[in-house]
Amino acid sequence: MVAWLTCCWQKQQRDLLRARNVVVFGESGVGKSSVINMIAGKDITQTSNNAAGCTFRYQCHPILLDGLSVNLWDTVGLDEGTEGTMPAAQAESSLKAFLRHITRWNGIDLLVYCVRGTRVRQALLRNYNIFYAAICRKKVPVALVVTGLENYEGDMEAWWTEHERDLIKHGMRFDAHACVTTIRSDHPAIQNRLKQSRDVLRDLVRAKFDDVTWEADEDALISASLPDVRALLRSTEKRVAPLIMICDATEPVNRVHPFPTVAEYGATCDSDQKYRCLYVDAQLLGDPKLYVETMQRTDLLIFYADAHSESDRTWTALEQFHVSFGGKTCPIIIIFVGLDNHEAAATMWRLFVVLTQRRNNCQSDLLPWS
Repeated sequence: MVAWLTCCWQKQQRDLLRARNVVVFGESGVGKSSVINMIAGKDITQTSNNAAGCTFRYQCHPILLDGLSVNLWDTVGLDEGTEGTMPAAQAESSLKAFLRHITRWNGIDLLVYCVRGTRVRQALLRNYNIFYAAICRKKVPVALVVTGLENYEGDMEAWWTEHERDLIKHGMRFDAHACVTTIRSDHPAIQNRLKQSRDVLRDLVRAKFDDVTWEADEDALISASLPDVRALLRSTEKRVAPLIMICDATEPVNRVHPFPTVAEYGATCDSDQKYRCLYVDAQLLGDPKLYVETMQRTDLLIFYADAHSESDRTWTALEQFHVSFGGKTCPIIIIFVGLDNHEAAATMWRLFVVLTQRRNNCQSDLLPWS
C-alpha cells in the first residue's frame, strides 16, 4: 500500500513539473495566432490576415500561466490539402515532424479548435476529424474556441447556445468551449469583451479534463495516423470561394471596385485568391424576396456610401444591408465616396462613430472600431 501511494505521489509530482501540451488548430484566418497571444498575455506569434501567411507551419511557444508550464503549439494549415495554398506532400511532411516532436514532448493534453463565429458548416468537420480522430485517435480532450464575436448581439456565450445542436448534428462534440473576440480596439464595449475573452481562454488552458495525458509511440502513431490524414487531405470536397456582397448606395460613376474585372456574379482573382462577388441593389434593401434569393453564407460585406448624402438615409441602407446579408459576425468594409483629403476622411469617420454610438443605444448590431 505504501509503495502504491509513493508511486502515485511521484507521478503527481512529475505531472506538476511537466509542461502541458496544448495544440491549437483551425482554418487559416480564424485567429489562431491571436488566440495564442491572448492566452500568453503578450505577442509571442505573429498574426496575419493572409491565408498563406507566416502561420503555415507548426511552432511551439512555451509560456508560464500562473505557475503552470504550458506549451502552446501553433499548427500548420493541414486543412489546405491539395486544393489550398499548401501542397498535400508538404503538409504531410510537416505532420510527420510534428508528430515526432509532440510524442517526444510527452503527448497532448488538450486540442483547441479555432473557428469563426459564423454559421456551422459541414466543411468544419474535416479539420476536426484530421486532428481529433486521425491524429489523436479520439483520445484527447478537445475544446472549441469561437472567434470574431466582437459584434455579436447580447452575450458572446449565446453563440454556443444557438449553435451547439448544429455542431452535434454535423458530428462534432467538444469537452469545453470559449466564445471570444481577439480584436484590439479603444472602444469600451470591445475592451470589456476582450478582457472577458482573455479570462475564459486562460481558464480553458488551465483546466484539467483527464487524469492521464495521452501519450503514444511515435512510429506507431505515424503509421496509424498518416493513412487517415492522407485520405482526409485528398478528399474530393469542393472548396467554395469566399463570397463578397457589395452594395453601392451612391450614384456610381466609373466606380473602381477593389477587385479587378469583377463580374456581375462570378469568380475573381487577386494574388491567387479566388472570390465570388454578388452585387445588391440598394433600392431593393429590405425586400424579403431579395434576401431569400441570395441567402448564402457571406464572408465579407462592402458598402459604398456618399459622404455628402443625408446621414439617416445612408445609415438605414447600411443597417438593412448588414442585418440582411451579414448579421452579427460578418465583417463589413464601409467606403465613403466624395472625400478630398485625409482630414475630411478623419472628420467623416468621427461623425460616423458618433452616429453609430447613438444608434447602438437603440440596439443596433453595428459597432465600429479604429
